[in-house]
Amino acid sequence: PPPIVLLGSTGFVGSSVLSLLRSRNATVLTPSSSVVDVTLGRGPIDTYVSGLENLPEGGRINYVHAVGVLFDASVPFSSLLNGLASGSGSVTGSGKTYDDVTRGSVEALVAHVEGRGVPARVSFVSCAEELWTETRVGSLFDASAPGFLRRYLEAKREAVRMLRECELIDETIVRPSIVYREGDPKSALTVEIFKAASRTPLGAAVKEPTEVREVARMAVEGVL
Repeated sequence: PPPIVLLGSTGFVGSSVLSLLRSRNATVLTPSSSVVDVTLGRGPIDTYVSGLENLPEGGRINYVHAVGVLFDASVPFSSLLNGLASGSGSVTGSGKTYDDVTRGSVEALVAHVEGRGVPARVSFVSCAEELWTETRVGSLFDASAPGFLRRYLEAKREAVRMLRECELIDETIVRPSIVYREGDPKSALTVEIFKAASRTPLGAAVKEPTEVREVARMAVEGVL
């Protein structure tokens, strides 16, 4: 299989994607620093992903984008809240916004694909359900969502739009709701709340939580 550039390889979802890719003997290229990995911005991918310079020019590369957090640096106690929401404990860099973490890193990914001029498959993990706005419940949810969640949804949806508009990219959008790790007590309450909500009229807007290894499987299937 072609090499895989994995953005977010040290994160909650990305680390599971990395393990699965390695178990399938894929060549995986990741950012050279865990600090850079967590605080991706709009810089060229070539400057922080190790090994790209050694690949044959014009050869195919596929990508997995697993960068992102539910609560960014503008939200107090964001690390604690991310841990309670999914067990991730993801931490963004000082002052980093959803645009920096999500939209900015997708801009860099798209620019890298277009700069190479070679078709690529991209798996993108997004908890922003695009069909929400097509249901009454979903529209109400969007309208009443707190500011941090609206910013998250806007950044994820804009990222999907950029991927779809790039003619060189064949995208797979992996859309879980809450992502959790089986047996992790920190996210147990949140998971049960979402499971219950998915079985009510809210089910049109709230999917049942997805175990992180299943999210990783779907992302990997999109690029191998």
